[in-house]
Amino acid sequence: MRKIVFKVGIFLFSFLTIIFFSEVLVRKFVPQVTFSQAVKLSIDCYASSPDIPFTLAKNHTCTMTNVLGEFKTTASINSLGVRGKEFSLEKPKDWERILVIGDSMTFGWGVSDNQTYPSLLADALQEKGKQVEVINGG
Repeated sequence: MRKIVFKVGIFLFSFLTIIFFSEVLVRKFVPQVTFSQAVKLSIDCYASSPDIPFTLAKNHTCTMTNVLGEFKTTASINSLGVRGKEFSLEKPKDWERILVIGDSMTFGWGVSDNQTYPSLLADALQEKGKQVEVINGG
């Protein structure tokens, strides 16, 4: 019985030692990108704010890069802090306004300004003769 316990102990010690040194080697030579590192590496659109960490910087052209290298593009943030062209707070007479609210998909993560779906929606409606302004609130 003592031999079995001794052999199991040796096996567990060897196994845990191998796992430990494997972890050390992976961390040293193949480090993983954490979420906070990925955010810092992927987008520079945010204003510095201790209260609201993901506030878009006003009047800013930022770069969006996928950490895997799938895309690198820019986004324009206007003076009101939303993506896209400048617009006045007062709606133009005889024009309709659509505010599109959403997440990174609405914002257009990874695509240029004219490829976001709010921009494509505005283009499609204007092609049909509608006087419409679409605001990207993503």
